Amino acid sequence: MLYLGDLYDGIDDQKAPSWFEKAAKNDKSIAMLEIGRRYYSGKGVSKDHKVAREWFEKASEKVEINDEAETMEARYWLGMMMMMGEGGEKNYTKGLFLIEDNYEYADDLIESFAETLKERILST
Repeated sequence: MLYLGDLYDGIDDQKAPSWFEKAAKNDKSIAMLEIGRRYYSGKGVSKDHKVAREWFEKASEKVEINDEAETMEARYWLGMMMMMGEGGEKNYTKGLFLIEDNYEYADDLIESFAETLKERILST
């Protein structure tokens, strides 16, 4: 199911998410991460931060030897969403805790906050 999602990715953005979601429901953390990203961005599915956050939470709880990188990335996404209050309650402390070990994503987070701050300043 995961491989079918990969095959459809970029070719048929309507079919890819359904295969990723099927794989995610079969407990594959990499698929949980991918479907979470898609709900976050709206790629091939309706943009839904609450659903994205739920998938990132499920993926971040997985502890699979072969999927450690995906688990860490899911924790980053979940932490970022918590800090921004996307898809649920805003919680800076928990969000920072989830991303503290993800140094490779720290630059992305800083850029995201800087862009949000810039947009807020320009809109006032």
